[in-house]
Amino acid sequence: MLFCTSFHIMTADARQTILLLKERLIFLLYCLNKPVYETEQEPCSMYKDLEVLFRDLLLQPKLDLVPQTDSPSVDLHKSIVKFSESYISFENYVHVMCNFLGIVPKVRDRFKALDDLFKYHFSYKVWIGKFLENKHLKFLKTFNEHQDLALSLSKIGYTEERSKYIGGLVHEDLCHLHSPLFWALRYLHYSFYYDSLLLCVPKFLFQSDKINEWFDQYCDHDDDDNSCKMVKMINLTTVDSEKEKVLPLLLDSDDYVHLYHGTTYESCIDLIRNGIILGSGSAKQDFSSWKGFYLSEDLEDAKRWGSAGRGDSYAVLVYKVRRDFVDAEKQHGLDLTEYDQWNSVVKYFRSGCEIELYPSVPLENVSFIRGPTATGQAFLDSHLGRDFNMGDSIQICIRDQTFAEKFGDIENVFCVLFY
Repeated sequence: MLFCTSFHIMTADARQTILLLKERLIFLLYCLNKPVYETEQEPCSMYKDLEVLFRDLLLQPKLDLVPQTDSPSVDLHKSIVKFSESYISFENYVHVMCNFLGIVPKVRDRFKALDDLFKYHFSYKVWIGKFLENKHLKFLKTFNEHQDLALSLSKIGYTEERSKYIGGLVHEDLCHLHSPLFWALRYLHYSFYYDSLLLCVPKFLFQSDKINEWFDQYCDHDDDDNSCKMVKMINLTTVDSEKEKVLPLLLDSDDYVHLYHGTTYESCIDLIRNGIILGSGSAKQDFSSWKGFYLSEDLEDAKRWGSAGRGDSYAVLVYKVRRDFVDAEKQHGLDLTEYDQWNSVVKYFRSGCEIELYPSVPLENVSFIRGPTATGQAFLDSHLGRDFNMGDSIQICIRDQTFAEKFGDIENVFCVLFY
């Protein structure tokens, strides 16, 4: 459901304050923008300003927002004193929601046209995702390599203004590594989990009153020993703080190396708690299709990937391991430095593991694959069966579950950077 959060508000007064703020804000938006909604346009400037205002209100220390990952999710939508019944009909409610998300009228109309028996079978997020997928299938028939990401997103269901905004969130080196649908769904997921107009969530998961300074946070690890470790974390808002307080701690040595994984807040905490579980990754990546966990040897690469298509809320999980632990020769890994071998592996996985494209190098029982990232029009190259361009950034993809469990041990977690 919309307005669903895994954060618990400690006091009844704080909870009521949050609900009242949300109720008044959405009603205000609806009233102020009614002419805009009726003309099917998007109130982008107002959306941006009010989002900042609402987030600032939520971040006041007196509201006492703390994460409660063990408690069930709270459905704030049901808690807003019959808000939708009192002020806005279901149709207008969907209209307001889709405007928050930047969804074009055709998608909204299809949602509102659903039979009541099916309307609540899936969440809003799932239904919108399905609509975007259907439009993407039709869009692929006319897709060409000269089409930029923003234009592609506008073809599959986002408004022109929101498409430009999402396109701006993705670094130019990453834009065409994946399909437009990949970025569309990534932004949709981000909006439903982090957008402060849709959810009552603070900017940072832990100790949000501590900004640009290190703090220790107890994190339990779900294993047989029920181990618990104090993990070093920092909530970053400035580049200078990163340079002064983070980078000096991330210098590699002769014996140890730091590896980085850019991801969402909740995925970062899940990795600390449950370790690395292969099989939950994305399809058609460079060195995997579903079964793979990726790490970067460079912090900036991890930040680019972590923030791409998501906005200003993401995390980088930093691992620190012995160099010989990621030595391909010692750990039955595969180090791809020669182009033909690298290209054949990327072709195989980017195709979805089509058997006729099985690479020249054996992949059985490989613990991890290390090699350059694909660059350029990788999505289109795969779609047309062309050779790939080898980039400069190096990535490591863990392929074996036993190795993943050893690597993902909480003892190898060095720190967490929240942006």
